[in-house]
Amino acid sequence: MIFGRTLVCDRFVYDIVVSVMLSIDDDEFYRTFVGDLFLRLIPDRSCTILLTTDAEYLRPRRDDVRSDETLPRMVELYDELADYNGIQRIDATKPSEQIHEEIVDRLT
Repeated sequence: MIFGRTLVCDRFVYDIVVSVMLSIDDDEFYRTFVGDLFLRLIPDRSCTILLTTDAEYLRPRRDDVRSDETLPRMVELYDELADYNGIQRIDATKPSEQIHEEIVDRLT
């Protein structure tokens, strides 16, 4: 909470870290000094939830990744970061109402 308010982000520090990992082809970037500095930008009391799915399910749903050759690797890197940082996951193939319920349950 910032000043008594809740902030919800669609993109976050993890997106930057994964982008850097792909750009420099370094799967261990998040374990480096600079990678750790990025991860320290995440507030201590934040609740991070990763909506997960595989690349083949995601491709037809999002124009921005439809032809992205790095998508399968990107999905793997998000999973790796989620494991490393203890990020909660929700299966994005579930109906949107169920995903919404799970998010609300985890935030309350």
